Amino acid sequence: LGEIFEVEDIDEIVNENYAQIICTLLLRFGTTRNSKDGSPAAQILNTFKKFFFCTKEDQILAYLDEKSSWTNLNTNDKYHYSITDITHVICEHHPEQYEAIYEFILPYLKGNFMGQRVVTATICAEMISHIKDNEQLLQSVINDILTIMVDDHLKLMAIRGLGNIADAGKD
Repeated sequence: LGEIFEVEDIDEIVNENYAQIICTLLLRFGTTRNSKDGSPAAQILNTFKKFFFCTKEDQILAYLDEKSSWTNLNTNDKYHYSITDITHVICEHHPEQYEAIYEFILPYLKGNFMGQRVVTATICAEMISHIKDNEQLLQSVINDILTIMVDDHLKLMAIRGLGNIADAGKD
């Protein structure tokens, strides 16, 4: 998949489908956990870097380097912290993508694969901090976070998301 981001003039298509591609890559991180040899995780990590290079987002790459996010993405127990970092920086640079990201990622919150559910819960939890001007979207994300409180695997992300409500504003 990473090779497609090296094709000349692909950046326009990638930017038109930004939310779908970024969410697909994030979800892939969740499904590459616990592989025997680690090569799927390394492959998706390389693909992610190529994606940001293709979209000419050097500031995002620099932020993720600074936060050591690439290192944590290669772990089975800390990768969700890096997903939080990636979601944070994407929300900061692409507020126009909130709804598209939410609509694409939401079905995976109830998906069959735990890794995808963890990634989706992590993305939703972090998005709460950034959604300030869309009360309906904010309420939808909060409601989804509340529904995952009963899942022991997702409880940490749910609590983090509920804690982020204060960042969304006084209403």
